[in-house]
Amino acid sequence: MFMLGLPFIASLATFGLAGLGIVLVEALGLHQRESVSWIQAFWTSVWANLFSTFMGLIFTFMYAASGFLILLIINVVLLSWFLSRLLLRVLAELRGNVQLLLLQALTYLISFIVSLAIFITGGILNFGIGIKTRMLIEPGSFTLNVYVTAVLGLLALNFLLTWILESYWLTGKWKEKSPAKLCRTVFWINVRSYVYILLPIVILGGILQRKL
Repeated sequence: MFMLGLPFIASLATFGLAGLGIVLVEALGLHQRESVSWIQAFWTSVWANLFSTFMGLIFTFMYAASGFLILLIINVVLLSWFLSRLLLRVLAELRGNVQLLLLQALTYLISFIVSLAIFITGGILNFGIGIKTRMLIEPGSFTLNVYVTAVLGLLALNFLLTWILESYWLTGKWKEKSPAKLCRTVFWINVRSYVYILLPIVILGGILQRKL
């Protein structure tokens, strides 16, 4: 369920309608904020979401098998690489020169710490609160309060991962545009898709789970 599992599960549960809705909402945001044609915004949204979903599935698979420490390390290193490249693109725009070894080393260190924190927090939410065990093994003890607490935390992590991955992809595709502005754009279009689509679906799922 961790990583990009929530958007993916929401899409499966609605027979793809949630995924299509996310693409359309984010395409509208790209069209409005970046002054690109609707067609360009639509296909950019499609590819950005495919990229983040594909990487999310890789993260999820290796996270599920993280009993092998090496896979957890690979996950952290991989996410660190995406985040560090994104930060360096933004810094290059702001400073004009990011060739300083100390600056690059600091960027990689910050990216590694953030990535490690994401995976540790995800583990606490998944297993510490017991969301996976209660859903699959003890559904009778699965209270709505536990569901809301865990899922809101997981949604926040999913949002952060989506923001990093889609910002990385978009800043690499639209190199002529400001990386910092593109990061802000990706942030706000994902706020819309989460608030309008994912959050209502997840909350409704919790209510139905509680009723059942």
